[in-house]
Amino acid sequence: MKTSSYFSNEALFHDLDPTTDRLFEEKAHFLFDLDSRTSFVRLHAQLAFSHDPIWLGPHSGSNLDHVENAALKASNRIPIKLGCSVDRVPHKPTPQYSESPGLSYRKITKPGELCAALHTLDDEATQRLYICSIQQWHSYSRLRLTRELFEDMMSTFDVFHRFREFVLLFGNRSGENEIVPPQMRFRKLVEDINDPLNASCVGFECAYGLRYVELNNRMDTVEPWSIRQTVVYHKYSIQQQSSTWVFIAASKTAELRMDRYIKSVDTMVDSNPFEIHLIILDTALANWRPYVIYLTVKIMDMSNLVIVADVEGKEGGVPLEVNSCQQLKDLEDQIIDTLLILDSTHDTTVALTQKYEQHCVIPNDSPINLNESIDSIQLALQEKQKEIELLRRKVKALQKKVDGTISLLSSLLDLGTGIFLKDVAEEARMENITIRTLTEKGTHDAGAVKVLTIITLIYLPATVVSNFFSTQFVSNPLNNGSNSLMVASNAWLLGAITLPLTVITILIWWLWVRLQTKHFCK
Repeated sequence: MKTSSYFSNEALFHDLDPTTDRLFEEKAHFLFDLDSRTSFVRLHAQLAFSHDPIWLGPHSGSNLDHVENAALKASNRIPIKLGCSVDRVPHKPTPQYSESPGLSYRKITKPGELCAALHTLDDEATQRLYICSIQQWHSYSRLRLTRELFEDMMSTFDVFHRFREFVLLFGNRSGENEIVPPQMRFRKLVEDINDPLNASCVGFECAYGLRYVELNNRMDTVEPWSIRQTVVYHKYSIQQQSSTWVFIAASKTAELRMDRYIKSVDTMVDSNPFEIHLIILDTALANWRPYVIYLTVKIMDMSNLVIVADVEGKEGGVPLEVNSCQQLKDLEDQIIDTLLILDSTHDTTVALTQKYEQHCVIPNDSPINLNESIDSIQLALQEKQKEIELLRRKVKALQKKVDGTISLLSSLLDLGTGIFLKDVAEEARMENITIRTLTEKGTHDAGAVKVLTIITLIYLPATVVSNFFSTQFVSNPLNNGSNSLMVASNAWLLGAITLPLTVITILIWWLWVRLQTKHFCK
């Protein structure tokens, strides 16, 4: 019974899932360049020519059917050349070449040019190395190739469709939408595609994304570092004796190191296909240490600022600013993103190590025993794992420092709020004392007015009588030599005029008070 069908193999390892396929179609307008005049793919080709059998690894021949060691074929491994041992160099046959390897750099601008360029290369080449480089204007821009040119490249090199998952990391956008790239995709190339799990392995195909930091050299920002991303695709075929690479947005440093590496080796036969993976990984990790140092210095400065901050507002003290919380929040977000990226890079490194250990073998006649000596590439990959783990521990320590600083800042802000409320309460107390003093003084004044009012009421009758007798209504003429008191006959006019005026005055006062009460109620 077959353990896996062709359909399930394609669905699980090759084709995109419907959701990702739909998302790719929706975002295609933002992923690729719309101007064909600026669209291009940089192609590097290296060819080797030999009339003798090409040594592909520990055994000669281009097909596993010619491998003499039955245990090797049963193990379903890919016989590719190991890196040098840490103590001895494994023996390998030396191929004889009819001429020096061919080097070719071409700029592909239109669909169909890539296929034509490959056809123009000598068909008699025994080994081929192809590297396609796709560039970007900047980190948040479209890729510098059209959709048609991208599809032409995918078809020409028969790139598996899951590579599109990593292309979705790019495109025109305003900010970071996805901090961590998808996990590494790895697929074995087998002789019998209808029975992939039982067929002999004749190569592999993989794709992964890496995030790295780089100095942006921009003067218009306070942040000197920027997070970049690159995507790597690799197909290694023993049957076709070829190695195909596709790089998206590779850093200039990575391109320079790959260029030096390619020029340093004669052909693929003198190199391990995992060596370029190691170069890319090493370049991506190179700037993380100075970036962590930068974060450490920044956190120390913020911590010192918080420690010496003056929450009481004393003269000459350093004020505690509100934007300190915002800066610490930005630092916390940077650290969280760094941890996510390091975890993703560690997973990719572990996956590369596992695939290397699964698919790399050494000759039976080699004096090296893998149980006693470690291959150099395997050792380097393990060292990268340790390096990432160390970086992650450092960043975790920084995260704890940031959490402590944020906690201290929150306590200081609470203390400052308490001191402020205390000052407000003291001011309110002093104001209450002032109001109380004014109230007591008003009470004393009201008492004095009351006393004066009572005194006035006591003397009011006498005042009225005296005023009456001082009017013209009362006279004191002399009669027969004696004074007599006489009241005029029109004295009633005083009462007739005074009483209505008094009533009118009281009525006006009552109406005024009533109107004021209604207005206050409204």
